[in-house]
Amino acid sequence: MGASVLSLTLPLCFRIAKSFSKSSLSIDESSEYSSGRLKAAESSSIMGDLFEKMEKPDKALEIDKCILTLFKSDDEYSWETGYNSYEKRSMGPKELEVVISTLIDSARHWNDLYLSRLSDPYKEDTRNLAILTCNYALNIFKEAHAKKLLKDRSFVFPGYSLMVALLKGGASMPPNKQTLEEAENEVALSFVEETSFQQYHHGRSLAMKADMMRKYGRYEDAVSALDEMKLVYEPSLHTKVISRDYVTDHCAEILAASVSWLCYLGRKEEALRLCDYIIECVLPEIGERDFLSLGVIVYPICLYFKDQGGERVTQALELYEKHVIQPTEGEKGHPIVANLIVPMIIILNCRSSDGEAYDSIKDDIAYMLNEEDEKYPAWFEAAAVSYIDFAFSTIYAEVCLCLSRMDACGELESDTLIKEGYRYLDISETTLKRGDGSVTSAVAYSYYTRVLSGFKETETN
Repeated sequence: MGASVLSLTLPLCFRIAKSFSKSSLSIDESSEYSSGRLKAAESSSIMGDLFEKMEKPDKALEIDKCILTLFKSDDEYSWETGYNSYEKRSMGPKELEVVISTLIDSARHWNDLYLSRLSDPYKEDTRNLAILTCNYALNIFKEAHAKKLLKDRSFVFPGYSLMVALLKGGASMPPNKQTLEEAENEVALSFVEETSFQQYHHGRSLAMKADMMRKYGRYEDAVSALDEMKLVYEPSLHTKVISRDYVTDHCAEILAASVSWLCYLGRKEEALRLCDYIIECVLPEIGERDFLSLGVIVYPICLYFKDQGGERVTQALELYEKHVIQPTEGEKGHPIVANLIVPMIIILNCRSSDGEAYDSIKDDIAYMLNEEDEKYPAWFEAAAVSYIDFAFSTIYAEVCLCLSRMDACGELESDTLIKEGYRYLDISETTLKRGDGSVTSAVAYSYYTRVLSGFKETETN
């Protein structure tokens, strides 16, 4: 029943759009006409929200196009050509807000479509349309005459956040004929400038700026940006509103990620203090069903604690159990977080047992030696490096290293695990080194070299 009603409503939305956009009235003739278009856009957006909840991005895009057509002077909206200069000049503040918000939603829907078609050889077309559409929204906002009449500009802020997220994953055609780094830098700085007087939005923009600097190896600058962020970010006040507006609390996530940056820079006492602050002040504010944030926040803390020995390893095991394993039990968590659970728990079990056998060690050894069992999807490898500064192959190599050192591991099993660990490290080196010998992520490469050194030390003993 619901599907049949929706199938009738979609054509109706297009008829509403055409009746307004092809009216004999001029585009700026009367406030009544403007009010009618805005009401039609509001009605259509309700249907778009329903399609989004039903995880039908293709149908949501049809509704988005319907809304955008309302603000065309004669023809139907085109993703490739957008609006002409007259149509853009004719938008008042409210029309500008509706158009830009709809374009940002459209970019998100194009990206959702891309993510649902990862095995499709033409998937990059949808990704490029996501980038094109989001960039178009930001360009319209930048050039709009009505911009100076706006009392609240926060509707455009998710566009900056989405644009950087899209570019973060790479782009075959960065916008405005820029390099990828130039494009990301411009969006990040524009976001910081636009949010200067809006506290939690400004915190989010500074977190995004820090993350962009991190991606290009500017770790000292990234830490400085986070120092500035900490002056305006208050987890108890801001986590819920940031999550509402940006899906997750990126300030908390990037703050946790900086633990690895500080370790890489040799500032380990600062890293330890930051871990304690996050555990005490940030983690309690994260919702128990916010699986992605919980996993992303806890992982770098555990990665640091596992090398500290003693109580810190035990604390890491307790943190992972409480904030990652228990909340996701029986739930469909984020795939990267879900695929991290097994290797992280094996490492923490090994590190906390001082070489002695723990309950599931034989199962863990068998799991790692089962060559038929694919441990993680291939696309996780580069994605994890880009987003959270580690290669999946490196953490699985460390699993092999930890298990090979356990007393319960036989000599043949140990030799096989070491061989398997080196295989994973070969994958890591391919992932982390470019053709010219430079590295894609200094933090991820540092982790790789530590694990490699561990294997060499094991072989010499």
